[in-house]
Amino acid sequence: MSSTEETFHPKVYAVREPGGHRVIVGSANMTAGGFSNNYEASVLVNDRDGALMASIQEHFGGLIEEGALARATMPRINEYAKLYAVHEAWRKMASRRAEKICRGDMHSLEVLADWLADMKADDSPCGFTAQQTYRARDRLIARRRVKEIAGLGKVTRDTFLEAYEGLLGCFHSGGLHRGKGIVSQKSNLVISALAELLELKRATPAEAFELLHSHFEDIERAGINVLTEILHALDNKRFGVMNRNAVSGLIVAGYDQYPLRPLKTNVTPELYEQFCRDVREVQTQLELENLSELDALFNYVYWLND
Repeated sequence: MSSTEETFHPKVYAVREPGGHRVIVGSANMTAGGFSNNYEASVLVNDRDGALMASIQEHFGGLIEEGALARATMPRINEYAKLYAVHEAWRKMASRRAEKICRGDMHSLEVLADWLADMKADDSPCGFTAQQTYRARDRLIARRRVKEIAGLGKVTRDTFLEAYEGLLGCFHSGGLHRGKGIVSQKSNLVISALAELLELKRATPAEAFELLHSHFEDIERAGINVLTEILHALDNKRFGVMNRNAVSGLIVAGYDQYPLRPLKTNVTPELYEQFCRDVREVQTQLELENLSELDALFNYVYWLND
């Protein structure tokens, strides 16, 4: 039996016989399903000279010596059986709830609430308290940098790139820096978009999204994550960050109408408006202060489950 946290997954059955050895290597677990009911794939080797058996013994002997494996004594088997019974009961209940959520029969924040409790107990930089501090600071800086970029006017590509890099450093979506050079080639579009955005007063999510989208449509590598990070920086109570992490988090709760990979070609202003309504509803039910805290939770769940 495995003594480590790492997954122990080989299925090897090696049998000594008077006329030689037989070895089965394949996908089947040592269960009724594995040997009778399931569709499995295995190879049976007639190991007449015992070379394969010796190799197997050496490999598993090494695992035993380093403590990765322990003998499957009856007390250990009984303890494992208890643990399995608990896991199986929870798995079946979770499976039934997951099926209802996937069918659209219910919304449930239980999983997100459990992750939020874990996140609040986490005192690392990924934990809730630390993320509150980081994100509050980063959003204030991002707001200032959005305004600075909006006021740049006609500038060199290098000047824009320096300002844009500073803005991206305040955002929490992954991979944004990889496209900064491409975005800088159309700096005039970004500058005019932000200038016009700042002139809007109390715009709805759909209106603000549509304005930025109209400017960003032809800018490669300035996707939905960049667009909504900018909106979120300006108002984290009305505008949510829409990226794969957030969409995955909503799917866990039963809000499954959003593309798993949000793109400028599959997200409309109306869809973003609905997204903002849904994330605000989830934020309220989880008793979070703003959408920055919810986005931190979505990231926490996504990266720890990846």
